[in-house]
Amino acid sequence: MKKLSNYLTVKNLLLLSILYFIFKTLFSIVFVQSFTSVEDYVIAINVVMGNGYCYYPELGPTAFKTPVYPLFLALIISFTHLFNKLPIVIVQHLLLSIVPYLLYKLSKLFLNEKQSIMSGLLFMICPTFFYYSNVIEVTNLFIPVFISWAIVYLNLIKQLYDFQWIKYISLSFSTKTLKIILPFLTALVILTQPVAGLVIAVGLFAILYKRSYGYFALSVCIIAMLISPWVIRNYIVFDRFVPTKTSLWLNFYAGYFMSSHGSNKYKFIPDSVENKNKYFDYYMLQNEIEFDQELKKEFIGFVIKNPYLYLEKTVLQMYLFWTFTQRYINDYSLNFLISRRLPVYFLNIFFVIGMFFVFRQNKPLFWILLFIFLNFTLVYGLTQMINVKYKLDIEWLEFLAIAFCFKKLE
Repeated sequence: MKKLSNYLTVKNLLLLSILYFIFKTLFSIVFVQSFTSVEDYVIAINVVMGNGYCYYPELGPTAFKTPVYPLFLALIISFTHLFNKLPIVIVQHLLLSIVPYLLYKLSKLFLNEKQSIMSGLLFMICPTFFYYSNVIEVTNLFIPVFISWAIVYLNLIKQLYDFQWIKYISLSFSTKTLKIILPFLTALVILTQPVAGLVIAVGLFAILYKRSYGYFALSVCIIAMLISPWVIRNYIVFDRFVPTKTSLWLNFYAGYFMSSHGSNKYKFIPDSVENKNKYFDYYMLQNEIEFDQELKKEFIGFVIKNPYLYLEKTVLQMYLFWTFTQRYINDYSLNFLISRRLPVYFLNIFFVIGMFFVFRQNKPLFWILLFIFLNFTLVYGLTQMINVKYKLDIEWLEFLAIAFCFKKLE
């Protein structure tokens, strides 16, 4: 009988990815009765209908969401000529079916062939990611885009500086090609999910390690040029510099909603306000710039009133980031048990074990992973932790750490 490791080949990974896509699509057609969507989808519909980039056409343009994902949705709707959500879901299934191969390419920078393939397989057996592409939400696009950025970036700095903590090169592209691709992917990441901005910025500044001033300056200029149409558009519309989106202070303010923390101890906002027309829809009815500034004042007032409670709430929301949002914390239904609760338990346990192996085998990578996870954890600790999607933006990276446990797979 052949050893199990003999079946861990790239060809089999690709075959399983195709089956993964087919099963996800069949599951959606047979079992999913409706597909949840949020503001991005409404904006996309308005774009296709000729109303412009807006949420409520009668109120004019919006910058509540960064442009890449809504325009991506609008492209699918325009191409299919269908306002049915199924084509979007199928495309999202395809995107997440590519992720196992992308994880393989990312892991291959640090691990042997078998371990790298395991990281992709671990992604496929996670029930949360199997289901989540049925939700029309930016995470489904951000994950493959961000992994692609990481692969290009790490291959580039390996070729430029030959860092020893990056063991191998996983792309056959030339240094010149990678240099061209990186700024475009960087702009794409920023305009897809701005919360990754700090990680991106630190990565770009690391290019200066060997005094590559020319390429750094050129990259920054290209990224600025690519982002500038959105920034200029926002300045024309709002008469204000808005580099990404308008909802910055809304996210800080919403951290005081009961749905974010679940404790009366931090309840500074009455239920009547939180429940007002589903508050985020209510927000869209206001002047985005002015209302966001009002929320800034209220949020700062809450913090000044009791800064220690804000710190406590931040720690609590950091804990919720790694466990369950308030909406699901007491949900022990079979559906949630399979799709989220058990995966979180297993992932957290094996992630800790995996990080132990990362620390022993590759200390620079350990600190980089720790920084990335802390960045996302702290962002949602300081702002709000209402949705499951926030953790999913970065949860795939745990499979890289866990793959370090499989060193004996040679």
